[in-house]
Amino acid sequence: LCENELGRYMKNQGKADKREETGRMMIALGRALLFSSHQRAAVRGPLLRFYQELQVFNDRAIFDCSQTVEAVERARLEYRGSLLWMKKTSEELDPDTDRQLEKFREAQSAVRINKDKLDKLKVDTLQKVVFTR
Repeated sequence: LCENELGRYMKNQGKADKREETGRMMIALGRALLFSSHQRAAVRGPLLRFYQELQVFNDRAIFDCSQTVEAVERARLEYRGSLLWMKKTSEELDPDTDRQLEKFREAQSAVRINKDKLDKLKVDTLQKVVFTR
């Protein structure tokens, strides 16, 4: 707005100026300022919309990252619980009984699954943190 007004003022003053060369320069400067203000006004709307979209994207990315961090915490607890379960079953393990061996294998499988889940979520979290920087 200020740029537009200054452009009009310079253009009008250039027309009113008695010195021909100075008047032409003022008119040229006024036209340049008017053109610049029109260009800025044309770009302002889309640029504001872009910034709003970027803010929404950023907010959603941060929310998604926090959800992933919470999922990592839950997966870590599950993994630790399965490790404790495997430790307990290994302490009670008697190689002669099939039931205890089956229980130990089940615990091992749970540890493996929970470890894979935790590792995948860790990588996801790292990627999202790097992406949201």
